[in-house]
Amino acid sequence: MKNLIKFIIVFLTFSSPVQAACDFLIDIGDSGKKIFDKFGQPLPGFKGQFYMPVPSPELCPNDNLNDDIAVEYVFLGETEDAAKLAAIRMIVMNDGKNTENNKLTLMRYVKKVYGDFDTGQNPQIFDSFKIWEKSNNDVIV
Repeated sequence: MKNLIKFIIVFLTFSSPVQAACDFLIDIGDSGKKIFDKFGQPLPGFKGQFYMPVPSPELCPNDNLNDDIAVEYVFLGETEDAAKLAAIRMIVMNDGKNTENNKLTLMRYVKKVYGDFDTGQNPQIFDSFKIWEKSNNDVIV
């Protein structure tokens, strides 16, 4: 679980395709309609919160990411119709042995897209964060 939490590392709160290799289809603040029409109904969270997990290969087909890495859209609004995109996260879906996490696939993707950052002598136990400011948006790793 600790490794899963560590690798909820990317809070992608940006919109420009120049900044990311993935095409997230909508921007922060946009209505969820385009995503809901393409991928189905969102999952309810706390009151006023909706989630839409999407396998990363559907949005990042050229990035060697697999179905064990999900792109999760986070929407805020009282109803689905009023839901606006608040954040985009990329999450490693680990098994009990942290198999995908230990491959460092998501970490390598982040370094390729946003730039290198210090992960210490053993990247598998990286337990910190890095922030990039891109076009008035923050990317938090």
